[in-house]
Amino acid sequence: MTGGTTKWTRDLASGHAYVILNADEYKLNGKSTRIVKLRNPWARTKFKGAYSEGSDEYKKLDAYFKRESIDNHGEGGKFYMEWSTFRKAINSIDVAYG
Repeated sequence: MTGGTTKWTRDLASGHAYVILNADEYKLNGKSTRIVKLRNPWARTKFKGAYSEGSDEYKKLDAYFKRESIDNHGEGGKFYMEWSTFRKAINSIDVAYG
C-alpha cells in the first residue's frame, strides 16, 4: 500500500510514494493515540514532525515498544506519523497486489 502527497509537508516530498507498514492505536501516557508506520523507499529525507525519530513523542513510542517487546528496529527509511497528520499530508492511497 502506498500513500502519495501533493505538497511538501514537513520533509515529505510532493508526488512521492511512501509505503504504509502499519496503522495502530497505542495507549501512550494514558491516552489512545493513532499512529501510522511508514517507509520512505528512497530514505533521502526524514520526516520531522511529531513521532519522528528523536522527537519526544518518538521516545515515548519507542519506550512503549520496548515494554511490549515489539521489535522497532532494522527497517531503513521507516518513520511514524500521528493519524491526524497523515490525513492532512497524504492525499491518495494505492493498493498493489500480486
